[in-house]
Amino acid sequence: MRVIDLTYLHSVSEGNEELERSLAEIFLSQIPEFSQGMTDAYSNGNFIQLASIAHKAKSSVQAMGMEQLASSLKILEMFCKQVYVEQCETNGLNDSRLQWYKDQIKSMPTEMQKTISNYKEKKVATEVMADLIKFYNLQADMAKLDILDTFPYQSTK
Repeated sequence: MRVIDLTYLHSVSEGNEELERSLAEIFLSQIPEFSQGMTDAYSNGNFIQLASIAHKAKSSVQAMGMEQLASSLKILEMFCKQVYVEQCETNGLNDSRLQWYKDQIKSMPTEMQKTISNYKEKKVATEVMADLIKFYNLQADMAKLDILDTFPYQSTK
């Protein structure tokens, strides 16, 4: 089963296979960076950094047509922002971004808001974050295989 759908990539490249190879190479080069960045940010409890990496990774996987993973990364991003907001409020910390994060959470689709609110407790939310990072890693590994199958001479940096 393929995890990538290159329909978007084909439309952007207008059939230029070299451009598609180049964009696939960029995607492959980002995988270790995103994976390590998410792991490090999670381990350090730096939820805002984790949210930022998830946001960037989401754009990358969307270009490869990985919509389920993109949705999971959006949830990861919002979980991180929710936990950060709650940490700031609990500890009386003032951060000028808090209202912006709250507004982003409120503007999510209702289903996503429900998912976030179901796991408000920090311990549970961070366990879900860990699972979402594992899901990213699994899907990224599968995408590498798909890309190698699509572009047989592609490197796997």
